[in-house]
Amino acid sequence: MKKIFLLAILACSMLHVCAQNTAPLNTPLSWLREARSKASVNDASGTFTALENAVKFGLFDTAAVSRNKQFVNTLSPRQMQQIKAGVLTNRKKLAKPSAIKVHTHDINNFWDTYALRTDPVFKDSLFNNYILDGTVGLKTFYQIRMNNSLDGLVKKVNNSPSFYNSIRDVSKQFDSMKPQFVAAAKKLEKLYPESIFPPIYFIMGHLNNVGTADGYAGLLIGTEHLCRSYGTDTTQLSDFDKMVLFDSTLAVPLIVHEYVHFQQSNKPESSLLELTIMEGVADFITYQITGRYTNPDVFKYGFKNETTLKKHFSQDMQGENTDNWLFNGYNSQTGYPGNLGYFIGFRICENYYQKSANKKEAIKELLNIRDFNQLLLKSGYLNI
Repeated sequence: MKKIFLLAILACSMLHVCAQNTAPLNTPLSWLREARSKASVNDASGTFTALENAVKFGLFDTAAVSRNKQFVNTLSPRQMQQIKAGVLTNRKKLAKPSAIKVHTHDINNFWDTYALRTDPVFKDSLFNNYILDGTVGLKTFYQIRMNNSLDGLVKKVNNSPSFYNSIRDVSKQFDSMKPQFVAAAKKLEKLYPESIFPPIYFIMGHLNNVGTADGYAGLLIGTEHLCRSYGTDTTQLSDFDKMVLFDSTLAVPLIVHEYVHFQQSNKPESSLLELTIMEGVADFITYQITGRYTNPDVFKYGFKNETTLKKHFSQDMQGENTDNWLFNGYNSQTGYPGNLGYFIGFRICENYYQKSANKKEAIKELLNIRDFNQLLLKSGYLNI
């Protein structure tokens, strides 16, 4: 009997996992993946239907379709034209800052579900009432930043309840900040008239990603990262968690930084130098618009130690290892804070911009880089 009972529990668990992995999320990303799968076996009808659904759920990235050789080879010219037209229609809706949509629905859903934190059904409730009932942005975040799993979120909530309890009120203020986002976006439009302004989704995660422009849905913001205040309880957080916790005044610079990423049309980045400049462009243009650094502590360290940093960066920049410079935490061996590459990239772009006679053209060049080494050379930044 005990063995049968255990098997029943295992079966229920497997069904739960399968449900989470196969539930129809209806995001542009999920339909693009479906289209790629159909195109790989030359299923033109299936590819076309999947791409139609991607457009239906908001796909606005023309490159996601036009640069995919499998789509081009599988679909007829007429089908490709129809899909591209749909994507362009979606894109045109994002052309004006005044039309920016700010979604905070997911935050309320999270807190409604959070009330069940100590209940055995908490994980199921998170999936059904938070993820499945969430916005396209949250569902996309679940796919690309949570790896289709709630394990990380459940673990963080269970291990850090005092943190989450302390940020509830702060997390609900971002809808009222829309006028600030629009004002900053208008300045970006003035700098680069070709800009688009996808929807902004404020979601609740587990301190695993501050902001991302990936996923074809819009701008995804990990709201919990922006909830540091005098009342925030960080006693249950790790040192790394504390490092990626900011106050809400950084929301506008963060939004602008991610919006800049949407405008970038570079050659694909792979080396440390290329990734550093890519992030530096976003930080530099953000500073032009807001007068603020996205991570003041990192920039303070950077300016103080710039000569040494330039020397070390020049030794690493042509490789693909970003561990000491980007997307990292505090380095106990070097004493460097995380993400110093953002500072280096900012300074390269700043030098390039200052040396350019035509400032408006310089912004356009920074957003459309074809040769990163040439841009570095022209900036003169590493001429030690």
